[in-house]
This record gives sequence, structure tokens and C-alpha cells, in this order.
Amino acid sequence: MTITNGVGVTECQDDWTIHSIFEDWISDRKLSRRKTGFLETVYTNTLHDLTRESCLSPKAAPEWMRSELNKSWLLFEIQCVADLLDFLKPRDGQSRENEIFDLLDNMELL
Repeated sequence: MTITNGVGVTECQDDWTIHSIFEDWISDRKLSRRKTGFLETVYTNTLHDLTRESCLSPKAAPEWMRSELNKSWLLFEIQCVADLLDFLKPRDGQSRENEIFDLLDNMELL
């Protein structure tokens, strides 16, 4: 079976991580729709896991990620993902950052 990359894609989606996508955003200050979609999926899945308490504690955000977003108060990677998604693809109503903050606060992780 041959893996065919899409137009303009030079890396395999299986190799993407939150860190690698943040590094891509840092270098260009933009992301492809596919990478934004990947982050949306990570956000939605993590939100679901936290809601069902199948994820005891989210992963701590590295300092470089928090400083790139200029938000030192973000403690977890998922908060950084939420903030970046709010910047790249804002939605009506409650922001993702506030949504995840409320959930983490209710879980007493903040």
C-alpha cells in the first residue's frame, strides 16, 4: 500500500503531535485546514475524556508554548490548544479557552 500525501504536504499526518503543530504555527503564524482540524479533534477528544474523567490530569504545557501564546497563566497543553484554536478559528458563544478553563476548574485542577 502506498501512502500519498495531499498537495503541498511534506509530512505524514501520523507524525503530527501538538508540539509539532505548534512549532509549525510559530514558524508561519498560520496552519493548514488539516492541522487545524487535527487540533480540533485533539481538543474535542480531550474535552470528552475530561468530562468522563477517563483522563485523570491533562499534560502540563511547556514554557515555550505558553510564552509563544503570551499567556503564562495557561497550565496545560489543552489550554494552549484551546487558545490557539480560538485565535485561528473563533467560534460564536463561549470560547474554547473558557470552556476548558471552566471544566478544569470544576475538576479542581486549577
